[in-house]
Amino acid sequence: MSGKTDHSGVFERINSLRLLLILGIMVIHIPFDDSTAPYGTNSFINWLRIVLGDLMFQAGVPCFSAISGFLLFRNGPDVDFRKMLRSKWRSIVVPFLIWNLGFYACVYLAQAHGAGYGYLTDLHTAGPAVQANMLFAVAGKPINLPLYFLRDLFVCMLISPLIAKAVLRAPAFTLAVLFALSQLFGNLGLVLRADVLFAFALGAAVALRGWDAKALDRFNWIILPVFVAAASGIAVQVMQKLPESEALLGPERKLLLIIGMVAFWTGGALITGPRLKEKLAVGSRYSFWLYCAHCPVFIVLWMVWNRFLVHHNYLWFYAGAYLITVAALIAVYTIGYRIAPKLILMLSGGR
Repeated sequence: MSGKTDHSGVFERINSLRLLLILGIMVIHIPFDDSTAPYGTNSFINWLRIVLGDLMFQAGVPCFSAISGFLLFRNGPDVDFRKMLRSKWRSIVVPFLIWNLGFYACVYLAQAHGAGYGYLTDLHTAGPAVQANMLFAVAGKPINLPLYFLRDLFVCMLISPLIAKAVLRAPAFTLAVLFALSQLFGNLGLVLRADVLFAFALGAAVALRGWDAKALDRFNWIILPVFVAAASGIAVQVMQKLPESEALLGPERKLLLIIGMVAFWTGGALITGPRLKEKLAVGSRYSFWLYCAHCPVFIVLWMVWNRFLVHHNYLWFYAGAYLITVAALIAVYTIGYRIAPKLILMLSGGR
């Protein structure tokens, strides 16, 4: 193991990035249908939707995973495994179960009364395998779609002792193998997104090997433009291919997400000024809440839109649903924390 590196400023950057990354990830899940899909057109707005939702902000997931790996081992490899798992059960698994099973129950009841069909999987006719995924993300995405990351993150925590040993003994080999897996596969079974495992191990390696987490900051003037330019170019290709979800997981996009992970992290160096950093750090308290709750709210707003406002321009929904969801969830968190702080903390994983 190499000597320890001073990570001063790293935790400040993490606090600054949390909210920004979550706000970006939310864009990914704004609903659309066949008539409002951004694919197969030459519209600038639709191109921008693909750049943001299908490409750039998808890199927020591996970025969060790398941060999690770093934070777990920030004090070295001697992590109390049982204590850590108890903590992660409360902060990851319990919120996953509450938010996902709660949303499942709401959808099941709505469909039982003839509402909500066509928006989500028909839970009354789905087979056992689909039900297992919808409920617990056993081998596929859960009904509250973004929560698959919590499932993958907890798996990374479960195997973290093995990851720690591997990156301490053979960091280059370990990261090379995991990087190759992230580029060759989408769903590894063990984790639903292979890049989550690679990114977690990379974050762990930075902490355990004492690597300088800010070593690439001086290259952000190259990394950021390359990331944006690559996403812009890939978006042009995606628009012409009318891709299904799996078709979006091409080799160019997989590599782009890793570049994006680095770009987001090094871009954090551009967040300057104590007032801005302080506001982002304070705002980070909402990040996990926003992450868990935004998809169900989007679905409800989408149902309302299709019922009463579908004749309007879809862009009104695209922008309006996003702004309404962010504002409403922050308001609910703020009011709820004053009325029932223990409940809000439980729903937020203690954050």
